[in-house]
Amino acid sequence: MKVITLCGSTKFKEQFEKANAYHTLQGNIVISLGFFEQSEGIKITQEQAELLKEIHNHLFH
Repeated sequence: MKVITLCGSTKFKEQFEKANAYHTLQGNIVISLGFFEQSEGIKITQEQAELLKEIHNHLFH
């Protein structure tokens, strides 16, 4: 069992869902995006964008 983190542009929702299902069915733990603001047209504030950037940097740097 592995822990797999999916990371990338929120405009690729379908690809994230396929990758998530594939790796989950292989018995792995998958960490993915919380939501898809670009593909779903969700508007976020500048403050929220900065918070998401901070979360990303905390996890991956």
